[in-house]
Amino acid sequence: RGIKFYGRAEDFNNIIEGFDYAQFDDEIMAIFKANNIRPSAKAFSIIGNSVDLEYSCGGFKLNRTFTKGVVKHDFFKIDRSLQGTGISKQTFKALYKQYNNAGITKIDVHANIDVGGYTWAKYGFKPNSKFNIERIGRSVERKFGVSSIQYKEYIRLTKDGQRNLNAVANSKY
Repeated sequence: RGIKFYGRAEDFNNIIEGFDYAQFDDEIMAIFKANNIRPSAKAFSIIGNSVDLEYSCGGFKLNRTFTKGVVKHDFFKIDRSLQGTGISKQTFKALYKQYNNAGITKIDVHANIDVGGYTWAKYGFKPNSKFNIERIGRSVERKFGVSSIQYKEYIRLTKDGQRNLNAVANSKY
C-alpha cells in the first residue's frame, strides 16, 4: 500500500480504534488515480497522545490530527488546477466515513483567510465565536465585495444563519 506507520499498532488502535486504514487508502487512491495524482507521502504517526495523518503530492496536501474522539483539520490544500473537480468533497466523504468508524464526536476546523470560512459552510460547519463570524465576514468582503458589517448584519437578522452561510459558499463567485 505504501502507507508508512510510525508508532505501535496498539497506540493507533487506542486513539482511533475502528479507523479502517485500508478502506481509507483505497478511496483516496481512487480519487488520486481519477485525477492523475501520484502521492509523494502517505503516513500515520503517533505523536504523544495523538495520531497525525498526512497524504500529499505536488498539488494536494492533507493533514489531520486525531486524539480520542476528536479530529483537528490541520491543513488541506489543492492546487487551483484541481479545484472544482470534486476532490475536496470526495476526500471529506472518505474521511467522514472513517470518523464515524473511529467514534469521532468533535471536528475542529481552522478556516484559512482566502476561502476557508465560506467553503467550510458547504459542509455544514458553523462559526463558533463572534471572532470567527467577523473573520468570515472579512473573507466574504474580500471575495465578493460585500462589506463585512453588511454580512454580519445579514447573518444576525436571518433566522437560519447556516442556510445563508451555505448560500454564500455555493454562490457562483
